[in-house]
Amino acid sequence: MNSKFLVIGVVVVTALALGLGIIIGHFAITKPTHNTSWKHDRLTKSADQRNYQTFIDSIQATNIEINLKDLTSRPHLAGLPEDLESAQVIEQRWITDGLKVTKPKYNVLLSYPDDNNPNR
Repeated sequence: MNSKFLVIGVVVVTALALGLGIIIGHFAITKPTHNTSWKHDRLTKSADQRNYQTFIDSIQATNIEINLKDLTSRPHLAGLPEDLESAQVIEQRWITDGLKVTKPKYNVLLSYPDDNNPNR
């Protein structure tokens, strides 16, 4: 009977010591803080009103309709030549609008639907 209480006591004391050690370690070790307030300030600052107005004035329903018809007129399944053509059209439009464009190359394994064995 005494050895049973001794084992239980050792387990309880060990658990308490371990828990206390974890708590002390958590609060005693200082974690480095990274000041990211500049990112927040940059992302949330007010936009230049002239640029905003130029952007709003450039939006026209006819342009949206033309772009939508053009981009949806050909298949755009990832990895197909038609999809590359669409990307090149968008790239050219953005360059014409004065934007800097990059097209990183990715090697991705894609599976395409099998016309002879469709999912059901």
